Amino acid sequence: MGIRSLQIHISTLIRSKRKIFGIGLNKTGTTSLGKALSDLGYHVAPQQEGEILFADVIEGRMNKLKTYCRKYEAFQDIPFSMPGFYKKLYALYPNARFILTTRNNSDVWYKSLTEFHSRVFNNGNGIPNKDDLLASNYIYKGYAYESIVKLFGAELYNEKFYKAIYDQHIEDVSNFFDGKPNCKTLNISEPNSYLEMCDFLGVNPKSKVFPHVNKMNDN
Repeated sequence: MGIRSLQIHISTLIRSKRKIFGIGLNKTGTTSLGKALSDLGYHVAPQQEGEILFADVIEGRMNKLKTYCRKYEAFQDIPFSMPGFYKKLYALYPNARFILTTRNNSDVWYKSLTEFHSRVFNNGNGIPNKDDLLASNYIYKGYAYESIVKLFGAELYNEKFYKAIYDQHIEDVSNFFDGKPNCKTLNISEPNSYLEMCDFLGVNPKSKVFPHVNKMNDN
């Protein structure tokens, strides 16, 4: 094995042991984060494969999640976006890199969330109700309602409550990682955020800005 090949091999081994977890709530640019990491050469976990583990994680069954995490390098969305779950991830992977994606404020986030759910679960006809969510076949019938209720409570789309969860999540993550070097907060709409991420991860950038896969789907 040549020197260059050996260096690449060692770099791959080191990187494969240092997971990257996107821990921002859904609709904070997690899809763009996943695309950016994939473009940088990371083996990004398929989103729906992780979402299927939601019930196991809620019930504290971690074996399937650990198996899932062993297969990939980078992760985003449910269950990694669940408020408070970053603490369990940190206990399992204390050397991982954690990226907290945010929006400009809770108003922007709530508007993005409800518009996306309207389009996906109610054909664009306004904020979905319980019946709309229960009828959705996303992942499996009833998954949409089950996951939203367990994440945000049974009072569907309570604007004040949802915004409070968003703000509290950012505050909790910031407090938890205070003094720890392995978490970075990024608002991907800010011009330098992509380069800041690459610097945080210690990789050469492939671009100057985050890819916007689809702003309506950028969850």
